[in-house]
This record gives sequence, C-alpha cells and structure tokens, in this order.
Amino acid sequence: MQTPHQGDRTGKPNVAAQARRQSAGAVLWAVGAACLLGVLLWRTGLPATQVRTSYGLAMAVGAAAIAVGAARAHHRGVTHGRAWMAFGLGLGAAMGGGAWETLAVPEGSHPGHLIVLAVGVPLVAGSLPILIGLSRARLDGVLDSVLVAGSGMLWAWELQFQPTITDALDRAHLIPLAFVGLCSAMATVALLTGTHGRISRTSWLMSAGFGMQAAAIVVLPDTLAGRPYAHHAVGTGMMILGVLPLVAAVWVAAADRPQVVTSRARVLRWWAPSAVAVGSWVTHTFVHHELDGLTGDRFEEILAVVVGATLVTRVVLMVRSEQEAMGALESQRQRLETILGDAQDHVLLVDDAFVVRDQLTFPAAATPVMPEDLTGVRLLDRLHPEDAALMRRGRLLAAAQPGISHRQELRLADPDRVVWIEGTIADHTDDPLIGCLVVTFRDITDRRLAEDELFRQARIDELTGLPNRNGIRTEAETRLLGATPTRPVALLYADLDRLKVVNDSLGHDVGDRVIVAVARRWAQLLGNRGTVGRVGGDEFVIVLPDPTDVDPMATAQQMIDALEQPLDLQGLALTVTASIGVATVVDPSTTVDEGLRDADAALYVAKNDGGNRARAFDPAMHAAAVERLRLEQELRVALRDGTIDIHLQPLVDLPTETPVSFEALVRWHLAGSGMVPADRLIAMAEETGLIVPLGDHVLRRACEAIHRIRTEVGLPVSVAVNTSVIQLLQPAFVSTVLTTLAETNLPAEALVLEVTESLLLDEDGVALSALTALRHAGVEVSLDDFGTGYSSLSHLGTFPLDELKLDRRLVATANDTVAGAAVLGGIVRIAETIGLRVVAEGLEVAADAQRVRAAGVQLGQGWHFARPMPVEDAVAWLRAQFPTARRGRHVADLAPVADGGA
Repeated sequence: MQTPHQGDRTGKPNVAAQARRQSAGAVLWAVGAACLLGVLLWRTGLPATQVRTSYGLAMAVGAAAIAVGAARAHHRGVTHGRAWMAFGLGLGAAMGGGAWETLAVPEGSHPGHLIVLAVGVPLVAGSLPILIGLSRARLDGVLDSVLVAGSGMLWAWELQFQPTITDALDRAHLIPLAFVGLCSAMATVALLTGTHGRISRTSWLMSAGFGMQAAAIVVLPDTLAGRPYAHHAVGTGMMILGVLPLVAAVWVAAADRPQVVTSRARVLRWWAPSAVAVGSWVTHTFVHHELDGLTGDRFEEILAVVVGATLVTRVVLMVRSEQEAMGALESQRQRLETILGDAQDHVLLVDDAFVVRDQLTFPAAATPVMPEDLTGVRLLDRLHPEDAALMRRGRLLAAAQPGISHRQELRLADPDRVVWIEGTIADHTDDPLIGCLVVTFRDITDRRLAEDELFRQARIDELTGLPNRNGIRTEAETRLLGATPTRPVALLYADLDRLKVVNDSLGHDVGDRVIVAVARRWAQLLGNRGTVGRVGGDEFVIVLPDPTDVDPMATAQQMIDALEQPLDLQGLALTVTASIGVATVVDPSTTVDEGLRDADAALYVAKNDGGNRARAFDPAMHAAAVERLRLEQELRVALRDGTIDIHLQPLVDLPTETPVSFEALVRWHLAGSGMVPADRLIAMAEETGLIVPLGDHVLRRACEAIHRIRTEVGLPVSVAVNTSVIQLLQPAFVSTVLTTLAETNLPAEALVLEVTESLLLDEDGVALSALTALRHAGVEVSLDDFGTGYSSLSHLGTFPLDELKLDRRLVATANDTVAGAAVLGGIVRIAETIGLRVVAEGLEVAADAQRVRAAGVQLGQGWHFARPMPVEDAVAWLRAQFPTARRGRHVADLAPVADGGA
C-alpha cells in the first residue's frame, strides 16, 4: 500500500498530498501572523511603562533566540557556520544592549549604545558580507545600496524638520541616522547578491528584518532626536516585527536544509523609489523655501547632491549594461545560428500528450516526413504504429529518472519507404524553466540501412547467397533449443568430392561456379524442409528442423542423387559428387559445435569409404575422431622430440643374392598403444600436413644410418627413402635433400628417392623439376609400386627415373598365371630398353625369387632375404654376411657367407 510519503509509479511525490501540506502550512502562517498583529495592536493600548517593559522583554527574548540559533548553526557545521555564529552573537548583543538600556539602566544614560557599537556592529559588519555574498555583488548593486541608504537617511532628515548640521553631528542624532543608512544598505544588498538573480529564503528574511528596523527608526519621533523611545508603542512594535525575520533567518540557516529560491530572477529597480525620495525632498524644500522663507541646511544640500549624483550614475550604468547585454545576446545568437545551422537534430518541447508546444529545429534537420515546423503536431501520429508503444515506454522510463535522457530508435509512418529516427526523451516537467518533456531526434535512415547491409553481409555468403557460417550457426542454435526425442533436429555436413581437381585443372572460377550451381540445386530440392548454408570452401551445412516426416539419411541421399545430372556451367557440363555426414540431435542442451562435430565425424567416414555417399553418426565415430586427434598431437610431440625411428630392409642382387641397398621404413612406437602401422602413420601425416616434417626426419635418419653402415662395415651400400608428392612440391625440397647429404657426409649417389605413380598427376611440372635437379646432383630416382593406380608405360620415358619397383601384387600375379608372367617379362624388357633397373618387392619365399629372376629382374626385396630391422641389427646382419669386408671394396667383389641368409 502506498503511504502518504511515497510517490506514484513514476517515482514522483503525491501531488495532492503535497498540496494539502502546503495549504496547511499557509493556514498556520496566517493564524500566527494574525495572533502577532493582535498582540501588537493590544500593546498600543497599554501604559507607557508597560510598553517599555514589554519592548525590553521582547528584545531580550530575541537576543537569546538569535544566540541559541547561532550556536546551533556553528555546532551542526553548516555552510559558513562561523559567520552565522558571529552574525547571531552580534545581533544578540545589539538587542541585548537595547533590552538592558530599556529595563535596567536609569533614564538618560546610554550603555546599550556602547554594547551595540563595541560588540554588535563589528560582529554583524564582519559576518554579513560573507552571509549575503557581498563578493558576488556587482558595481550596480553597490550603487543601489548606497542609493537606498542615502534615500533612507534623507527621509529621516526630512522627518526631523531639517535639523542643523550641528544637530546632525551630535552623537544622539548621528548614531540613529547612521543606523538607518546601514539597515537600508544591508536590506538592499541581501536582495542583490543572489545567484543569477534568484533570492534565497534567508536573504528574504534578512532583507525584511533590516528594512523593518530602518523604517521603525524613521517612524519613531524621538529616536533621531536622541530622546528615549521605548515607550512608543507603534515604533517599538515595528522593531519587534523587524527582529522576528532576523531570528528566523538564523534558525533557517541552522536547519541546514536546501534553500527554497524564487523560480524566476527578480530585477530590483531600486532607483525608482530612490527617485521618489529625492523628488519628495526637492518638492518639500521648494515649497518650504517659497512659503516660509526657510533655507535648506548645507548638510542637507550635500546629501541631496550625493544622492542625485549616485542616482544619475546608476541610471547611466544601467543603460550601458543593458546595451552591452543586448549586444552580447545578439552576438551569441548569431554565433549559435552559425554553429547550429547545419545541425541535424530536432529539439522539441512536448507536453504529456506528446503534442509539440515549442521547438528548436534547423533547416538541415527537416525531412519530408518531419517538416521544419512541428508546433501543434502530436508526435505519436507521425510514428509507425508498432513503435508508438516504444515511445510511451520511453516516457515512463524518463519519468522514473527526471532529467536523464533515454535513447530510442523508431520508425516514422511513411507509406513509401522506411524512415528511421534516433531520438531521446527527458522529463523536465518539474523544472520551472522548462516544465515539459524535451524530445530530440535525427534522421538515421542511411545509417540503419548501412547497418542492415553489414548485418546481411555478416550472415549471408557472398558467393552463393546462402547463409554463411554465422548465419547457419544462428539458425542451428535456434532450432536446437527446441530439439526433443519426438521432434529431433538433424544437422547434415556436406562436402564436394575432389573439387580441388576441378580448381587445379579448370581454374577457381569454374570451381566457384560449381559451388553456386550445387547450392542452387540443393536449395531448390529442400525448399521449406530445411536451411542450406555454406560454411566455407566446398563445405555445406544443412539444418532439418523437423525430420520426423522425412528420414535425414533419405534426404542426404536425395541431395547426392541430385548431383547425378551434370551441372550446366555456362556451356560447360560437369558432374560432381558429394559426401554427407548426418547427426540427429534430440537433446536441447546439445550445442551447435557438438552437433556439427558429430556430423563432421560421419562425413569423415563417408570420405574414407570412397565418397559419393552419406553416413549417419554413431558414437564410435566420435571416439575415432578423438583418437585421430590424440595421435596427431602425439605425432607432433614425437617429431619435435625426434622419437620416430626407422627400420632398414635390404635390396639384394638376385643373381648373387648380395645386398646392394636398403629401404628406410618409418617406425613409430607409441607408449601405451604399441607400434603404429606405417600406412596409418603416413595417411595421418598427409591429412594433418605433417608429412613434410616427417619426410625430412626420415630422410635425415636414413642418411645417418647408411653413413654409419658405410663407415663401420665398409660397404658402399645405398639407401632408398619413400618420398611424398607433397614433399616434392615444396620449394625448398631440393635444398633440403642436398643439405642433409652434406651434413651427414653421404655422397649423392648413395641416396635413392622412391616416388609413387601419383607423381604422374603433377601437371604443373613442379615435382618433375625437383627430381631433375636432384638427378643432376647425383641422386637416383625410383618409381615405387609400379603396376597399380595410374600406371602407364608411355610415361616411363618422360620422367627422370633410374629404377622401376614392381608392386607386390604384380609379382604375385606373375607367379600365379602364365599371362601374368608374360606381362612381367614384357615390363622388364621395356625397362631394360630404356635403361631402368627393375626391383621386385614382396618376395616372401625362394620360389618367388626364382620366378622373377627368371623373368630378368635384377634386384629383389622381401622376407625371403630379411625382414625390416633396426639400424643396429642391420649393421650386425651385414657383418655376418660379409665378415671379411674391407672399406672401399665393392659389394659385387665380396662373397657372402654360405649360411648367412634369412
């Protein structure tokens, strides 16, 4: 329940309750004022002695009240607390001296005047400039104070029937006369030193108190004459009324509450009453002189000249000040017009009904929908219907935080186009200078259109027009939040097979056209069933939000089948295939990364199975992917630490069964997993881009091993190292090989690089150039696994080869069939014709060696001669084969030990 001290929903105080409290306060003030006037009127009917006594008691009570208020102000540490303390004590001393003189001192003595002059005047005069802000007073304010003081003294002089100079200089006359001028000046300055012309409550009270004191002295007939005056009921009553505002000013200051100031600046034209005062004196003097023949006193004439000169000076300064102010205002207006002439903002003063009451709008801010003149227009009528509620909400937010601007972006009601404005709204209804809502806005249509375009570019693939990685991820995130076992969400990860071949052979422009055609065909196929997005390169992600009616695997197969028809690429017909991995999500807590990870794992399996197919994810695929990642990291560590080893398998001369070379075979023993198969290691290295550092490592280890064998055993054997096409395509491959040979002190002719038939796909000739350069340096080249893949006898004469290594399957066929033997014999004869050595691998038993030897094959390799062995074992094996070997003698000149085989 809302209490009377609470506000309404907007945080504003209850207006009705505040009005009731103000009315009650006004009634109490009226009752108090009536009672005070009644007491003062009743007091006029008392005898003179009682009037005197009541006046003395009132002054004593006032002195005590002011002293207590001053002490309270100092104790509470209010602003200018010491000044208020001095001011209160000074006024208290002055009133206390008056009370002492009135109540206790025999008539005719004036110790009270001594207290006023010795204590009251110095304290008040020292503190008053601080309290009323005299340092802020301008010259015109000081002149106004002098003018009022002089006018007050002139009135007092006239009311005393023009006393002579001797009478005026008498202490009994001079002190009251000076007191009139001092009170008049203080009353004036208190009203002229407010901040920006606004007068505080304490300033009003001090001005009223000092003004009433001055008037009381002028009214009292006996005061200026120096005679006792306390028995005069009206005059002393006015003095009591003057004491009350001064006491109130001290207590208001002691309360240390925010000062209530006037809502508007007050321009106090004190020269007007001063002119009346001077005019009345001139009239009085003229009439008195003409009728009675009396002449004005010299002091009176001097005083009139001072007042008149001050009045003239004040008027001249006022006119000059107003002229300067008008000139400054005009210069400021022109300056603001120049600065704000190109401003793009409308500034509107709007009431609670959103009707424009006033505006500050510049021509540059006008738009066709929002013209330059908006006065009287209801802003809600100019807004888009959907955004009017937003502005009302902004009004409530502004009301909750008065004076703070709240920013909004809204649309205008324009049937032809979308117009955006950026506006702010601030509640200044409680500000007396404004009293309404302040609304500013500017046209931001161009900026919003640019932002929308940037947003579109950030989520749309520029090539295909499909959602890009960010766009499809956002779509997937939204759909996965609603995934349930009854309404699953399927994520399909698709990749085009062998698009690199298209890019390398026909150019990337054709490859891009392939991607666009595939994207268009798949988007037409799926329609509203799902969203297709391109995540990069030739990879696509498809989100099927509700695959309950359509099997995701069936949809994936439809996408694959849709590519069977050739793509029309502006006159070029091309057929491509795709592989797709499918992951079905039934848990809304599954993230997009987890779903795409599973779909990618299924895609990897589809690729390894030959491509052009779809595979559904199962947990074993994820485990395999994790295992691949683990092996990749282990391989990186092994390459860095140099823990990958090699084994050597000999190649023998078949007629003599003498070893002439070794093949270096990579071996990787993984702690906790055992020996990693070589084919798996090579495939993973090629897939992860580690084949180059792996090949460099194997090359160096092989050269070091053969150098050791040639040094320790004394046999000039060579070593064959398998080389990937990826290595051959590296620009630094030739220098790497030659540097390795030089650093291991191995001659170039001791190294044989084995390459596969995939070398035949090197249409740019990079690998061919590398091999040619190495052959010129003395390195030999062997074509490995000949008889499979891209085998073509026509290429043998075009590539820089020294050796032809037959695949074990070709050897096995020759051993099993007559036709196979004939093919083998034909290949051998062709190789001999073009000068190539022929090596047969996979010779497991003696019969295999005999058949290939009979076919004319010179060299053989296989378990029949020796299995792959570590370098230490290879050294021992050679020493066992050739116990009498000498360094520098050729292998063919040595006879092996009769029982040293196997």
